[in-house]
Amino acid sequence: MTLFTLAGQGTLQQTTISAGGLNVTAYAIQAVNGTLSIIINNKDRAQTLSVTLRLPQTAPSATLMQMTGPALDATTGIAILGSAIQPDGTFRPGPVVLLSTSAFSVSPLSAVLVQVPPPSTPPLTISGVLAPASIG
Repeated sequence: MTLFTLAGQGTLQQTTISAGGLNVTAYAIQAVNGTLSIIINNKDRAQTLSVTLRLPQTAPSATLMQMTGPALDATTGIAILGSAIQPDGTFRPGPVVLLSTSAFSVSPLSAVLVQVPPPSTPPLTISGVLAPASIG
């Protein structure tokens, strides 16, 4: 639940994940300001999940926070970015990982939160019966 709290409030987006036989879930939440938060949970006990994100538009940057624990049902020994989560829910994580590519891994029995800021300019939309197929 901590990663969902960090992801923030917004609209749940349609998400598809192909993970072969691994036990994996993925969720995407879009905030009112356009930030996209993606949570991927690798519940497999042995295999690392290789991920390549395919976003609806090009992202200028993205950050990643990984949450680890000893078991799926663990209530202690859970950490985010290497910082143990205290019984009251507080933690002091190190700096988030800046993703330089859309490909990354999710270790067994861990979850990640990827946050993609909104684009600096909205995508161009052309509508109308005679809208050109291309410009240029």
